[in-house]
This record gives sequence, structure tokens and C-alpha cells, in this order.
Amino acid sequence: MRLPSRCLLQLLLPAIGAACSRDQRADAGTRARAPAAAEFLLSAGDSTYWVRGTRGGLRMRGSPMLLARYGGRFFEVYVADDDRSYYDALFVGQRLYRRDLVTGDSVAVFDDSIVERAARRYARRHPEADPLDPDEDGAEDPAEQATSEIEVLDVHGPYLSYEHHANVDVEGESHRHVTRRGVLDLRSGRAATVRALFGDRAAVALLGEARRRFDAVRDSVRRAPADERARRAAEALDDFTFEERSFGIVEVGREPAVAFLVPGLGDRAGGLTMELPPIPAPAPPWWSAVRETLPTQAADSSTDEWRRGGTTVLASYDDTSGTTFALSVRDSAGGSWQLGRLGAPARQLYWLDSLAVDAATRRGLGRAFNESAFYSEDVRSASLPKARPRRAAAHVRLAAADARPPARRHRGARRGR
Repeated sequence: MRLPSRCLLQLLLPAIGAACSRDQRADAGTRARAPAAAEFLLSAGDSTYWVRGTRGGLRMRGSPMLLARYGGRFFEVYVADDDRSYYDALFVGQRLYRRDLVTGDSVAVFDDSIVERAARRYARRHPEADPLDPDEDGAEDPAEQATSEIEVLDVHGPYLSYEHHANVDVEGESHRHVTRRGVLDLRSGRAATVRALFGDRAAVALLGEARRRFDAVRDSVRRAPADERARRAAEALDDFTFEERSFGIVEVGREPAVAFLVPGLGDRAGGLTMELPPIPAPAPPWWSAVRETLPTQAADSSTDEWRRGGTTVLASYDDTSGTTFALSVRDSAGGSWQLGRLGAPARQLYWLDSLAVDAATRRGLGRAFNESAFYSEDVRSASLPKARPRRAAAHVRLAAADARPPARRHRGARRGR
């Protein structure tokens, strides 16, 4: 579940904003009455959809936001820019927040210090320089630049998997371009380790297998046919170092797995990443709540489904590109409702009636869906990665981190996007 080259947290597109501002009525299909139990939230693509049964059928409302659920509550996850730029120096980082939908309170759970430290050092070296005002433009080609991005990969209960991209090109320091993966505990804002997630015994096995796979990849590259490209790849391998905390949580067949990302450092490998195949992990107690939200595969291998009582929600991947799916609802009496085609993949579904959602939570959900359409350029909903081919085989790759340049544009250029 990874985004192609892009800004981690996307600006709202007009079409998405329009979808947020109105309900979409589903095709009544064979029956005019909606299933009584058909009320759910579906996470799909980079959006969340709220489907509710009404007298006239089903209504679906979409919002480009990411929700997490733990402790019996829903939380919105979003990112805000932390811009500390000067006229001739670009310093833009990001902070990750969680917002309680009931109270509306937001708490920063990830605060990148790389950009902050670079901005403070610049201020000490240039005491005469003033920070740019929010609407003030900087130089087109600033002399110094330090930027970072937080890319949300997925959320499983209270644990958020992310990638952190940092690019530093400042005076007196070596240039750094590095991408690492991590898991964040949204409850505390602390990094979650493999041991904390799966226990000591499982962690020893998982980390041992990851190191074996990393060594196997390096051996394979070194044994490749001796041409110039193979030689350069072999030399770059020395700048890859396995890190126990550079991993994310993924699901394989509704069960947890750990996907490590080995970062490249230095002049030869800076900005490159080596992704190891997911390693199945034993399901810890907290995973049972996650498993309930994940789809099962229907008899038709191109369809995922969620069942509750006599109601079935289906995500049919009949598009050969794998980038969209058709969402529909069926009941035990043979009724069928087509809700439309959404961006793939379909990830998690929450049956709201089974969760005993109270009035305060419903008001909070409604408020969040309304407000997400008006996010500013500096506060954005967290974007989950775009679709990749369904059920593609796990693979190891040595690739540039989205081929991203070492710098970003200044404020004026960002406003024009």
C-alpha cells in the first residue's frame, strides 16, 4: 500500500470536495427498501465513506480523510505543515495529529525535529534574517533547504504505519536524503517496536528472519552478472543498514505481517530504499478488533466482502487496472444496491450499529465529514496510498524513494499548485 511519486498529503481536489458536500443516493436495484442494518464506514483509497440506509434506499457520503478507531472512539488523523522558511532558505516539515471526533481536541503525535533544528542553526548563522510571513514569497532557488514529509501507509487499531522522507541540503553539513518506515502508537505518540507489538519471543523470530532476508538480497545482488550497473549496485549495498525500527504493519489474509524497509544512506545510496517481503507475525490480542474490519475473499477471487447478519457489502474489482472497485450491498431477500465505483483498495469497514455508536459520536462524524471539505492548504487530510495490483506477489526492490528532488518549492510556488 504505497503511494507513487506524490506529495504525501494531497490537497483536496474539486471533485473530492464536491463529493464531501453532498450525499449520493444509491441505485435502488431490485428493492426500494434499504437493509435495516446497512450503516457502515468504509475506508477505501484515500477516503472514508459513510453509508446509511434510508426509506428511499442507501445514501453514501465520501470524505478525503483518514479515521482510526481504538478504545471505543473514532479519531481523525491529519497532517499540518510546519513552515519555518526564510527568504533564501526553505525549511518545511510536517506534524501528524490525531483529533477526537467527540471532543474536537487535536493532539500532535509526531513532530519532526529535523527541519526545526536546521531552521534554528540557520537563524544563529544569519541573525539579520527574518522568517517569512505566511503570505510572503521566498527565493525561487533558495541557498539552503531542509524538508521532510510524513507518508501514512495504513492504520490498524491504535497503530499507524508511516514512511518519513527527509532531505537536507544546508551549509556546513553533508547532504542527506533518507527514507525510513515506522509504526506510531496514536495513544501515546511513541514509536512502537516489534517487541511491543508482538512480544519478545515473536520479535526474536521476526527480526532474525528479516536479517536473513536482507543478507540474501545482498548476496543475490553481489552474484549478479558483472556489468557496470551490477557493480554500482554492489557498491551501494554497503550503504544500506538494517534498522529494527524501520518497518510497517501490513495484513496478509486478514492476519498481521511485518514489512521492513532498509534505508540507504550516504552519497551512493541516499534516498534509495530496499523493501523486504512481508513476514507473517503471530496475531497479538489487539489484532482481533482489526480482523473484524477486514474483508474476506468471496468465491469470486476478484471480490472482497463483509458480512453482518443478512447484509453483505461487496467490493468487486472488475476493473483490469486494479485502481477502482464497484461497491454494492445485498440483503438475504435478494435485494441489491449499487453504490458506485470508488478508488481502490477497500481496506476496513466499521458496522456502526454493532459498535453502538452514540449521538455524540454521530455528531462528531458529521462534523468531520463537513469540515474536511474546507481544509486549508497547510492543514490536510492524511492520504493513504493509491491502489496497486490486487494480491501482487511480495517482492524485494532496490529503488529510489519516489525519485524525489532534494528540495521543495517556496510558499509562493506552493500556493499556486
